[in-house]
Amino acid sequence: MRVGLSEGAVRRPAPLLRPYVRSYQGYRLSGFDAGEHVGLPSDSITVILPFDRPLRVVRPAVADQAPGEFAALASGLGTAPVVMGHDGAEHGIQISFTPAGTRAVLGVPPAALGQWMVPLVDLLGSDAAEDTAECESPRLADVAARCGFYDQAHLAREWRALAGSAPSVWRRDEKFAFG
Repeated sequence: MRVGLSEGAVRRPAPLLRPYVRSYQGYRLSGFDAGEHVGLPSDSITVILPFDRPLRVVRPAVADQAPGEFAALASGLGTAPVVMGHDGAEHGIQISFTPAGTRAVLGVPPAALGQWMVPLVDLLGSDAAEDTAECESPRLADVAARCGFYDQAHLAREWRALAGSAPSVWRRDEKFAFG
């Protein structure tokens, strides 16, 4: 059995996001033996955006749902655990939405998802992924304002705490950069 590295950061959303987002967390796990972990039930809609490889669902919470891989997923209101497979490493962001956030961001009420896991592109549409890929990279000051931060410095402090580097450094170095 190998000893792995586990890193994570959980932050309370900026005040303007709180009606829509309960929490967000970044995670990075590496150096572990391949295996499975149990995703616990949740009383909120969860979106998981993996950075390195698709999520592998071994045993969904809903008996009628087949196992599968997801490039990104939205998970409904869970009353049962989900078993996820991994190759010893995972890296991504998990966002928990309020009911209002589920409607505003995903375009559906929470009850529409039930306990199902749905590919995020099925909710947002393929145009959203194409629009993101084709758009120019926005200025950080604009991103800060749109996301409810007081200013760019406030965004930078939160980002550094979450990602371990300044947003500009992350944007420059990260393979999964936006624009």
